[in-house]
Amino acid sequence: MIPFVTHIFKQSPRVVQYLVADAGYGSEMNYQKLTDDFQTKYLIPYGMYEKEQTRSYHKDRRKVANWQYDELNDQYTDPDGIIFTFHHYSTRHDRYGYERQFKVYRSVKYFEDPKRETLATTKSGNRRQISVKIGFTLKTRRRNG
Repeated sequence: MIPFVTHIFKQSPRVVQYLVADAGYGSEMNYQKLTDDFQTKYLIPYGMYEKEQTRSYHKDRRKVANWQYDELNDQYTDPDGIIFTFHHYSTRHDRYGYERQFKVYRSVKYFEDPKRETLATTKSGNRRQISVKIGFTLKTRRRNG
């Protein structure tokens, strides 16, 4: 998509007010490029949009989007009451070389409660952890345009 858009903007820089495409083009790399390099508004649903609208998605206890988030303490609480606190930052690169920044959260230790400690660890005994994308949240995608 980016080579095509680059070609269009080279020919007529202001010809496009809104760029419209289907969800197949809804990648973070494309959104970022359209926003940063072309300063254009876009109407492109992201790949998970339809699924996120379903009742089953909103009831799925495994989805971090359905967990409670405490902004003041920067921590998540899963439906079982297990608290995940910020642990470290992580950087990942996709196959196209696009860099993504994440915040990694780990479950706290429950020394006094063996049942909760079991819920806070993996089968191999490691702390459970989650990774949350920095800077490109669901709210960011929905505000564009």
